Order: sequence, then C-alpha cells, then structure tokens
Amino acid sequence: MKSGRYPMNSNRKGKVALVTGAAGGIGTSVARKLMQSGMKLVLTDFNEAGLEQVLQELRQLGAEAAAIQADLSKTEQLEELVKKSAGQYGTIDVLVNAGGIMDTRPFLEISVEQWNLMFQINVTATFLLTQLVSKVMIEQGTGGSIVNLSSAAGRSPRPLAAHYAASKAAIISMTGSAAVVLAPYKIRVNAVCPGLVDTQMMQKVREERSRIWNMPQEDVQKRWDQLIPLGRFAIPDEVASLIAFLASDEASYITGEAMGINGGTDVS
Repeated sequence: MKSGRYPMNSNRKGKVALVTGAAGGIGTSVARKLMQSGMKLVLTDFNEAGLEQVLQELRQLGAEAAAIQADLSKTEQLEELVKKSAGQYGTIDVLVNAGGIMDTRPFLEISVEQWNLMFQINVTATFLLTQLVSKVMIEQGTGGSIVNLSSAAGRSPRPLAAHYAASKAAIISMTGSAAVVLAPYKIRVNAVCPGLVDTQMMQKVREERSRIWNMPQEDVQKRWDQLIPLGRFAIPDEVASLIAFLASDEASYITGEAMGINGGTDVS
C-alpha cells in the first residue's frame, strides 16, 4: 500500500495490547504483528532509547501506540505500568510477556545473585504482570488473552544455563495454573516455547559459547544448526506470528498450553 500502512484484521481491530520487551527481538516483532491486525499498543522496555525508536517506527506505519519505560525487576514499576497502561486506552485486552533476560555459564559458576536476578525478571515479573493485568481484565468483564514467552530450555535441562532453563520452566508451570484459575473469566493464558531464535540476545550467547567451547563462532553456529531438523534458527517474526495467533479470537479454545516452535527439535 502506498501509505505504508498495513491492512487491518477486524478480529483484533480496536483491542489494546500491552507488550513487554518491546524494544528488540521477539518483542518488537510481536508489536509489529499486533499492529498489523489493528490493535492499539502499549509498549514497555527497560531500554528507553530503543523503545522510543520502535514506537516512532510503528507510528509511521499507522499504529496507535504509546510507550512506557519500566524495569521488570522493580515491583513498584510494574504496578505503575499496569495502571498507566489501563488508563492509556481505557482497557487491556491482551498481555504479551516477551521481556526477559538470558545468561549462559556453567552450573558451578552461577552465583545466588545471578540466580535471583534471572528469576526476578523472567519469573516474578511475568507472574506479577499476569496477575495485575488479569485483575484489570476481570473488572472489564470482556475476557482477554495472556501470552507468556517461555523457551524450549524450560522443557529440558541446560547444563550451561541452569538458571535460565529453570526460570523458563517456572513460566510454563505458572501459565498452566493461571489458565485454570482465569478460564471462568474467559481469560486465556498460554506460553510459547521457542527454540533457537536469531536475535541480538542470542548473539551474546553465541559469543559466550565460543569462549566456553574454545571454537570460532561460525563453528558454534554450525553445531547448533545441525541439531535442528529444519537446519536453521527461527527468525523473530516466526515466533511473533504464533504469539499473535494465540492473542487472537482465532485461538479462542486454546488455553493452558506451552506451544513449541523449534524447527523440529522436539521430535529429533
């Protein structure tokens, strides 16, 4: 289209989504996908400059969007985030918990501080935002959809990232519990469990594995690719498409699921 605007899908048009981790990677792709379907957006991230850049990009494409900087490790900021988000457009219909951190190091080298930080950002923030936003949705009385970003690492041990894997496993468990509790209110809660995704965060992991395994980054990438039946990493848009589907009414009978998107590694 000459205007650069995307066609709107009436299935989601006019609804409001709160997206965390929106300044990069999967979070940015999710924001774009939801914008394409006609949703209004409230974007949040710790990276204020990156958040503003994404906001301006989406507005130029026709999005109705706002941005609120927040630190996922600060409980009081999350409470304020939800309050401001609900007040921005008068409702929250969708929550996508895409924000989080990743770290790779041998099990015996993980400190208590590193373990606690991983859980504070990946688990506690996801839990608290799910709880706070679900209360808003219950008060609205119109149902809603919550999608939490877990990981394939949450389904199997990761000797070089035990704290990360444990945090993602906790998200899967919490998602199932929340889905049961919130189902009577027509609020669906699901998790998405990506395998290896080509993001800036993953580049840092590649660099760290190169150091730990004492091999060039190119060889690290080849080793990873060989473990995936489709022979490559996912791109953020592929993960975002699944999240956007779960956020939509097209997924109206799906709740409590932890959906893998990993190029076939679950069956290899």
